[in-house]
Amino acid sequence: MEANNGILVHMETDSETNPSVSIFYPQVIGGVVKRHRGVGKESCKAQLIVVKSKYGGYVVTIFDEAHTHPLTTPRRRHLLKSHRRISGVDQLVAQQLISANVSTHQQYDILAMQAEGIENVGFTQQDMYNSNRDRRMKIKCHDGEMLFDHFMNEQEKNPGFIFKPECILHYQQFRECVWDSESRYEFDLR
Repeated sequence: MEANNGILVHMETDSETNPSVSIFYPQVIGGVVKRHRGVGKESCKAQLIVVKSKYGGYVVTIFDEAHTHPLTTPRRRHLLKSHRRISGVDQLVAQQLISANVSTHQQYDILAMQAEGIENVGFTQQDMYNSNRDRRMKIKCHDGEMLFDHFMNEQEKNPGFIFKPECILHYQQFRECVWDSESRYEFDLR
């Protein structure tokens, strides 16, 4: 049986015995078909080969600078992965802006304004979203421990401070954790 688009389909056979079925089956039946994308790599012949010397240094053995594609323009250089880094200063500014409840989009706009353009920031907005996500995940794993340590220190300072944590272990969360002397006193007055 031949379909309208010229693809031969044998419904009785399976993909293990007939390779043509396994190639065309997803396209005909409506399975998952990968989206066609443009060519991501160029067949560029430029290369730099560096070999470690037996004397402890490095030696350039082959250097061919003939590119078969246009190089990135200076206006788009900031988009290359190798040129994108969030500096420690930018991370510190972002942390302070997070403390002031400034959204990630607005943080990037502020940094772009300070750098006089997004091409001078040194990273993309998605890099900033990823950095903020990683920072939140790092804090999320340790915030309960920090709270526990803080309350243990408070209990050592003030014997009236009662700290009895009740945890939900498989969620690693505190359900109830504070009952200090002032709260107990106010509760007794009622």
